[in-house]
Amino acid sequence: MPIGNQEIWDKGIGAGATNVVFGGGDTQPSSTNFNPGALGADPTQKPADPAAPAAPAAPELGTPATPAAPTGPTPQQVKGLQNLQATLIQAQTALQNAMLGHLHESQVNGYRYRVNKAQEAISLYKLKNGM
Repeated sequence: MPIGNQEIWDKGIGAGATNVVFGGGDTQPSSTNFNPGALGADPTQKPADPAAPAAPAAPELGTPATPAAPTGPTPQQVKGLQNLQATLIQAQTALQNAMLGHLHESQVNGYRYRVNKAQEAISLYKLKNGM
């Protein structure tokens, strides 16, 4: 036999109850099985005013969209980097040949210097061009 709200309140379950189900699965509470105070609501609160309809948005004034920033390096940047990399490969090849040819140490050091400068140039180029 179901018990009504008054019996629930009389038995001391009250507003903090978590295991009390009001209603029989209805989506809308009925006047006989719903007590807003038991759910923490203020029973004297008036319903909220219906929202005013939204005003239509003002049309844009025809401002042109700015083009998106290019993603990745430009063709000129790629070409510049390829040229620097080719210079590095030439310097590395010359250094390797100098070391295999048993050249004087000053000559080998000159080729090492060229390799280091080519590596620095590539790093600086990448840094300046955001690559």
